[in-house]
Amino acid sequence: MNNLEIKQVQDLDELALNNLADKRDEWLKSANEIDLTKKTEIETYANYLMPEYINVVVKRILSESSEYNTLVLRSEDGSPLPFFKAGQSSAVTISIDGNKMTRSYPLSSNPEETKDGEWRITIKNNEEDYVSFYLFNNLKIGEKFQMSAPFGDFYYNPLRDAKNIISVCIDNGIIPIYSMVQAICNNVEDFNLTIFYLAKKENEFIFKEEINEYASKSNKIKINYILGDYNDSESNLINKINEAYINSETSIFISGNEQLLDFLNKRLSDLNLPKKYIRYYSFIPSNKVKKVSKYTLTIHINDEKYEIPCYNNKTIMQALEDSSIYIPSKCQVGICGLCRSELVFGEVRIVNDKRSKADKRYNYIHPCSTYPLSDIELIVR
Repeated sequence: MNNLEIKQVQDLDELALNNLADKRDEWLKSANEIDLTKKTEIETYANYLMPEYINVVVKRILSESSEYNTLVLRSEDGSPLPFFKAGQSSAVTISIDGNKMTRSYPLSSNPEETKDGEWRITIKNNEEDYVSFYLFNNLKIGEKFQMSAPFGDFYYNPLRDAKNIISVCIDNGIIPIYSMVQAICNNVEDFNLTIFYLAKKENEFIFKEEINEYASKSNKIKINYILGDYNDSESNLINKINEAYINSETSIFISGNEQLLDFLNKRLSDLNLPKKYIRYYSFIPSNKVKKVSKYTLTIHINDEKYEIPCYNNKTIMQALEDSSIYIPSKCQVGICGLCRSELVFGEVRIVNDKRSKADKRYNYIHPCSTYPLSDIELIVR
């Protein structure tokens, strides 16, 4: 490449200044051509280690309780599965009766199991969620579907989190925490974990025997089971959290439902923790309405236009699924932006709003975390 002489603008006469753009173009054209579409060796290896999507096959189905099954998964072609941080999730995309749908689930396995080519996800028998209900009741060994690369920031990061972690979880909120328990005991992670696991009934505790066994082998894990409604046992739970809390040397990981989050938000403020020390396993808050209203959703996907019903108590993504319309998605909680769409007109309510400043400015929304408040029109980009 020819050397380009650099001068201050004020040192150039008017003619030289006018010719500056042409000289710049000549200099750029003198460079060797590079095929930017060709992947480098590093990119190829990175995609091998962390592919965007993986085709998996169900190897085993384990019954954890009457309400939970664990799916043991391997890659369809026998290639290694990507490594993940304990607490991360993966999105399942599966066709059910010809309709393609996506749901996000926390990985319930020990990250070390990726060396054996296995992932595990634990599914609740949830009648209100069509995908989870199908995976629990109809999935068979040998069935295949697609999963995303691991994602999410609900995991221990020594640069961000304190060495002592208090986890408060309820229901299937124990699943990402159970992965952390395994990671600690297998020396994949190094932090102290105190768990407060809440349930209304004894048989609602899943992985209890496994967690107890892990806790008996490691002094870094402490487990507390709390029965009953946490509002009724408020003083017991809060007192136990206060006992385990070590000034600013403690992070709190909350994994559960909307009610638990609201409950703890009101009571943890007294600890004056920095925001970075409180982490939540993300979920979509419900849009509580006094009256359910029906609207029309007009959506443009590529060269197709659809008009379908939507409701103010269901997300736009749920309306699309109800009408058997698929758009790519992953996290399902408004974070990843894969379902990002342009709102042409209409009023909406956005929950768990993690959009960029640019998306907010140019009126882009995430259908998975947006409720309609009027007739709306969208363009899927």
